[in-house]
Amino acid sequence: MNTVKANITNTKMWVLVIGVTVAVGIVAAAETRRRRRRKAIFKEDFGAFVQRFQILPFPQPPPPAAKQTLAGLTFAINDIFELEENVTGFGNPDWARTHEAADKTAVTVTALLKNGALCVGKTVIDELAFGVSGENMHYGAPINPEMPAHVPGGSSSGSAVAVAAELVDFALGTDTTGCIRIPAAFCGLLSYRPSHGAVSMIGVLPNSQSLDTVVLDHSQFDHIKEKWMRVSFNYMSYDISANACAPNQLCFYAVAFTGFLFLYLVTWGISGWLARDPSILLRVGNALLKLNTVEPRRARCLIFADDLFQLSKIPKQKAEGVISKAVENLSGYQPQRHINFGQHIASNVPSLKGFLDQSTNLQNGTSILKALSSAMVSLQRSYGAGDLITHVIGCRKAFPFLSYLFGQVVKKHIDDNYDDEPCSMLIMLVIDNEMNDIAAYPYINKNLDLLNDMLSKRFGATIDSREFKHLKRHEFKTNHEEWVKSVEPKLAPDVSDNVLAAINTTHENSKALYDIRRELRACIKILLKDNGILVIPTVADPPWKLNSKKRDTVESHNRALILSSIASMSGCCQVTIPLGKNDGCPISVSFITFHGGDKFLLDTLLDMYSSLKEQINFVSSPAPLQDTNKNIDDSELLKEKGNAAYKGNQWNKAVNYYSEAIKLNGENATYYSNRAAAYLQLGCFQKAEEDCNKAISLDKKNVKAYMRRGTARESLLFYKDAAQDFKHALVLEPQNKVASEAEKRLRKLMG
Repeated sequence: MNTVKANITNTKMWVLVIGVTVAVGIVAAAETRRRRRRKAIFKEDFGAFVQRFQILPFPQPPPPAAKQTLAGLTFAINDIFELEENVTGFGNPDWARTHEAADKTAVTVTALLKNGALCVGKTVIDELAFGVSGENMHYGAPINPEMPAHVPGGSSSGSAVAVAAELVDFALGTDTTGCIRIPAAFCGLLSYRPSHGAVSMIGVLPNSQSLDTVVLDHSQFDHIKEKWMRVSFNYMSYDISANACAPNQLCFYAVAFTGFLFLYLVTWGISGWLARDPSILLRVGNALLKLNTVEPRRARCLIFADDLFQLSKIPKQKAEGVISKAVENLSGYQPQRHINFGQHIASNVPSLKGFLDQSTNLQNGTSILKALSSAMVSLQRSYGAGDLITHVIGCRKAFPFLSYLFGQVVKKHIDDNYDDEPCSMLIMLVIDNEMNDIAAYPYINKNLDLLNDMLSKRFGATIDSREFKHLKRHEFKTNHEEWVKSVEPKLAPDVSDNVLAAINTTHENSKALYDIRRELRACIKILLKDNGILVIPTVADPPWKLNSKKRDTVESHNRALILSSIASMSGCCQVTIPLGKNDGCPISVSFITFHGGDKFLLDTLLDMYSSLKEQINFVSSPAPLQDTNKNIDDSELLKEKGNAAYKGNQWNKAVNYYSEAIKLNGENATYYSNRAAAYLQLGCFQKAEEDCNKAISLDKKNVKAYMRRGTARESLLFYKDAAQDFKHALVLEPQNKVASEAEKRLRKLMG
């Protein structure tokens, strides 16, 4: 018997030993995997680069030349900039496999090298520059140093990570629909998106030129004007000062000038850059933008877009408090202003009405902002040519010479039976403002040989077909449709969806899209004048987790595009400014100013940044209101006054009464729910949501609170959460028709 007991005991002991050994092995294996994963995450380059190399800067010119402004700084470029004898990958191996090495280096890269900076590599981008997450199926997602388990933002993800991880001093990217601004916000960086047309796009692969716009600066215009004036005198004896010429001579001159403009207009676009230090951001700006060293001092006026902060999870009180305290002791700042930006553009951009989603139940301001982002996406996908002729026509207003050249004199004297029919048609289209991007490209492309023959005979000059390739870089469809169909590249599902949408798009609304851009730029100029700065949140949501499912991020993506669309569609310049963290997530705001106000905006950043940084860690959230009195009768009386004010459409007055009632009795769910209703009428959706949260915490069966929170969340574009609220209301009140219709509407919107 003792032997049997001993065997049983030994068996139990062996089972215990084996169990412990297995457990230790599992723990050890898990720890090994964790360490390997951690090592992989925090590898030397954080996954930011697709290629490491060194391109040395140009030598410092001898005295009396000025010292190179970027000497000693390192930078990276994302894989969309061309380098001589290097294949540009565009974020996709199939693209790299089917394209040849570039024959020239991008103009922006050369400019930085000339100013003394050292280029150390190419960085990861989203495939074909489509996307805002920064995740790339082929090269992986660069690791966000601020939040390693979350996305870095895109499409210029590698550039942002390289700067945030202090691998370089600054980095270049491109910005079409937020591709620089979103990763800057997610990685806690400064970034700059210049005015449309301020930076050369020669040697940069195109995504959407109407958002990466083209324009002609004054120095280039003077050069062209001088050259072609000499041509006119030599070949046509055209006396501009006397306004005298034969009609046919003027026709030839107009065509020649237009042809030569093609070579310049199509080469001016936009890049963006990121940095940790505002002085470096400014120095890069000086190198690329060739800013005036002296500019008249103007009193700055900060204008907060209150409705845009409603869309964001950034606490507006913190953002406004930090900025207000930063400038209160600085000279040259006017009192701050506040605006409902959605309502402002609703009143001043009539062409947006065609893009309103009639199926939504959004307030006017939010609805118009969503329409603006829809227009931006449509323009990115559509069949346009980057405002080529739009800017020719626009130049007439800026320069009297062009105004004369393309003005009524030509229109009056042109000969409709002119022998060179393509040239005559080209002039007529330009003069009548009918030459849009869709008409221009196929017509000029078809008749390029004929145009060149005419230009060669009359002026001894032609449009170089190698340069003309820049003209052919229209929006994504025209840029890459042939390649997509012939190569059938392997693309991530979300990228494939975007590409197919772009390929299958039509251009029936193209005129309206360009009208929106023109109206929006004018609308912002009216608001900001020459000293205003619009303050908005850069993004609406914190970075989402890596490898999140598309359905879980679509709402965040849509809200990000709303905020990005303002600068993208207007062409205004925008600087992204980090404001520390909130709940462990980086937060930032953006300053936007009028088109062409680049130096004004960069100087403003430099002026206030040190003071701003001092305030970031010291501004605390407002203390909650204290309940000092429990007088139920008084609070009920105030509630009734609030109800009366509400019925009389006096929303602000109603809010005040309900707030006073809450001070007396903060435990009554109805007071919060009623105040939420008033906030909804005022368009303060975030405040309405907060009041409904409080009401529901006090009364789990408050149907009105669920209904109002659902309405607020729908207006903030949180469709999934809004649908849940209306479903909950239906559980409590199965016959509630409003909740039923709202739930069906949201289900349709979510697909």
